[in-house]
Amino acid sequence: MRDTCLSFVSEQPTPHPASLSATPGLTSRPMQLDNLPVEVFGLILRTLDSKHLLHCALVCERWRDLALDVKWKEHVVELADLVRGLGPAPSNRSCEETERALASPWWLRVNRLRKMITKLKVSSSPPTHITYLQHLQSAVEPPGQAFCPNLRSIELDRMLPQPDLYDFLVGASLQNLILRHQSSSRTHLQTVVTNTLKKIAGRSPRVEDVLAYSSSSVFDFGVFPKLRVLTYGGNVSVASWNQLCAGCPLLERVNIWPPGRAQAAEDETGLSDPPAPTLPFLQSLDMDSIKHSSLVTYIMRMTHMSALTELAVDFVNIGKAEGNALLSLLRDRNPSMTRLMLKGDTLNLATLGFFTQLRNLQLRAPLNTFTIECLERIIKSNPHLIRLTISYSTDTRIRPKLNPSLLETVAQACNDISVIRIPLDTLDTPWTLEESIPLERFKRLCDLVLIQPDAMEPFARYLARLCPTLDSFETSIMHPGRGQGTIDSEELTHEEVENSALMEDLFYEAQEGDSWSDPTLV
Repeated sequence: MRDTCLSFVSEQPTPHPASLSATPGLTSRPMQLDNLPVEVFGLILRTLDSKHLLHCALVCERWRDLALDVKWKEHVVELADLVRGLGPAPSNRSCEETERALASPWWLRVNRLRKMITKLKVSSSPPTHITYLQHLQSAVEPPGQAFCPNLRSIELDRMLPQPDLYDFLVGASLQNLILRHQSSSRTHLQTVVTNTLKKIAGRSPRVEDVLAYSSSSVFDFGVFPKLRVLTYGGNVSVASWNQLCAGCPLLERVNIWPPGRAQAAEDETGLSDPPAPTLPFLQSLDMDSIKHSSLVTYIMRMTHMSALTELAVDFVNIGKAEGNALLSLLRDRNPSMTRLMLKGDTLNLATLGFFTQLRNLQLRAPLNTFTIECLERIIKSNPHLIRLTISYSTDTRIRPKLNPSLLETVAQACNDISVIRIPLDTLDTPWTLEESIPLERFKRLCDLVLIQPDAMEPFARYLARLCPTLDSFETSIMHPGRGQGTIDSEELTHEEVENSALMEDLFYEAQEGDSWSDPTLV
């Protein structure tokens, strides 16, 4: 704290000695910390993180009042720091020890703070701390009330052996739960996490946002009936998906990424036994990390998601016929999609031409899947595109079929686009400077590939003319002499890396209007 104050004061302009002598009552003596104006001290406190701010609140009554004036809603407080501020933990569980703790100056300074905390993180805490806080809570709060009554967000870290013991910290005001837990025993993991979810749901029925990460078990989040946002790093089964839909009908956003490929056994059987799940308010579903084809098929075919406008899904392990059927089904059920992220080896991308309201389109497939005619149709059908990304992975080196004319198609068709990330082949393809239409709203341009080294300068002029407002440009140049194929910064040779950096420099120089030898393009 002292260093922060000195640093802040040292940044202020030093008055000239003559001005000090000319002003009655002013001297050039060093300023003491306690002599700082309240306004200056308050500005300093606002630069501190929650840990150091809490330490300041425990110094004295004046510092406490100033520290508590800071907006604590913006700070995440560590429980360990809060406990440390309460002073030494009692040596036993006697009522006398608890009363003595409540009468201590530490408690008097922290009691007001615990009611102001809205974000709390629990990384590690000995059992004695839990008992200590529970005794304090029972002494100062009515039964069933939270130790932090205004807490809106709590994070239980993976290092906690029993996160279910901390439910007494939360109450009816809690809206956000972050739970990370790992265990070498799947049975222990299932028991602890299930108990944690149930106990917190019992005390906090208005939880709307849950981020949970666990290694191998399947959990029921239906205990949170008001849940609107779920971000879950764990396994999913048909049964748990149906429980989620039945228990959380208000869900608006779901993001699931299983830690492994293994799924529950019931995914393979009985897919049509349960009633059709329904999520009428679901707007965004990210499940591109789910590799289990039966589960992906079940979710997309059986779940009614009439409000869905954003989807990320992996069709790689789904057969060609089924993948294209699911894509057609999505087109028929949800024609108003605004964001699509699709992975697949055999998708019929022409289907995407039937969507007309896409603003963010991300495609990942082998290079030979993409044709300029197909992409031009998609682009022309979606004039409000903001972001276009084409990425790919393939074991063989295949030249992209996309030439720079695709950029001009984007310039003519899309008025709002700001980011485009695509592979371009500038070998043996015509592109001209005179006919290009400036794309004024381009902000990021990435992954321009397969540019001949001797064509970099004229192509840089071409891009500078086409994208005059570009403020972020990245390129990877692959020399055709060693074959064609995928773009990966780790696969580029030293010469290719140097040429990529040179290409970016040439572009920015052209954009700034530096002189060029000859405007004629090759």
